[in-house]
Amino acid sequence: MFWNSNFLTSMAVAMGEHIKAIQFQLDNDSWADTTIIGTGTTGTDENHVYKYYTLEIPSAVNGRITAFRLLDENSNVIAQRNDNIVKSSGTPLFLKFRYI
Repeated sequence: MFWNSNFLTSMAVAMGEHIKAIQFQLDNDSWADTTIIGTGTTGTDENHVYKYYTLEIPSAVNGRITAFRLLDENSNVIAQRNDNIVKSSGTPLFLKFRYI
């Protein structure tokens, strides 16, 4: 491995400090806020750091989540990904991001 795993983990923590909000899109409609209720780093491998977020999406939300985006403290989009997750009402959602 080129990068020291402790360095990669510290960089993941530093990147995570810039994430102030995570939003989701339900069925390609407008963006809505989640509540970040937990976060952590699960470790590294040769090329990646694994960062996870536990999100609370209003329990009434029911449908297909088609995208997520991460916002910084100024509400700038710093990352976005399309997805295809069926969200049933009353269920929590666990996201895992891989920093490359």
